Amino acid sequence: MRALAEHLLSTCPRIDVLANNAGMLAMERQRTVDGNEASVQANHLSHFLLSMLLRERLRGGRIVNTSVRPGRNARLDPADLNGDGRRYSGIAAYQSSKVANVLFAMEAARRWPDILSLSLHPGLVRTDIGRDTALRFVFRYTPFLLSPDAAARRLVRLATAPAGELTNGALYGAGRPIRPNPRLFTAERAARLWTASEEAVAVC
Repeated sequence: MRALAEHLLSTCPRIDVLANNAGMLAMERQRTVDGNEASVQANHLSHFLLSMLLRERLRGGRIVNTSVRPGRNARLDPADLNGDGRRYSGIAAYQSSKVANVLFAMEAARRWPDILSLSLHPGLVRTDIGRDTALRFVFRYTPFLLSPDAAARRLVRLATAPAGELTNGALYGAGRPIRPNPRLFTAERAARLWTASEEAVAVC
């Protein structure tokens, strides 16, 4: 991320849209070279760090974080981003990282009012994110999944729609903002996540 940021800063005098769209799903606990659980680093901390490094070039622009509509059982403890205090579940770790995407957009909207910060639920998309797991059959054969092109149109909408038509800090799907679980998505938890993320990326 630091190398990518250095490249972008050296080649882009202005950045209108940063689409944080990369993601992964690890069914077994993996540690990165930075010591973080792999899903939270790939899906949240990498995006957080890149956004921080590009922050000045993004003034007047927008950040779109690809997330999901968090499930009813989704959890995130900012004091334990790596989930060391609980038994590992790949799906739970993935959900936690996606919760972090939404909370990041919420807190960025508060801290960086000169940048439009959004999160996106693209829908259930026929991708290869589960290619190394049994979930590959779900993403390959389940009917009615969205095509990558259809999901990408939702991202393009958030990247290009007039700012006045969008709500800063909100989670979007196909249309209006999605109201996430108010017990999980609080301003206090978003602020705590920001602090924990700053501490995590400081050593990356």
